[in-house]
Amino acid sequence: MSETILVLNAGSSSLKFALFAPNGEERRLAGAIDLGADPPALEALGPLAAMIEGRVPPAGDTPALVGFIVDALGVADGRLQ
Repeated sequence: MSETILVLNAGSSSLKFALFAPNGEERRLAGAIDLGADPPALEALGPLAAMIEGRVPPAGDTPALVGFIVDALGVADGRLQ
């Protein structure tokens, strides 16, 4: 997949994300990181979810979690290994 749209929603207790096809209609992946869990818990849904299942997000600040999501989505999207 060469182009995707990443949507992030950072709240006080969770960080939600979604990955869409360029047309904005096909949701390829969606999920959330529960920031209240220790370690933070990852839930992912959609055709690419299996690519990031089992990955454990880092505890800590939001920038580290955003980096984790971007890296995980790069793996799911075939750009990173």
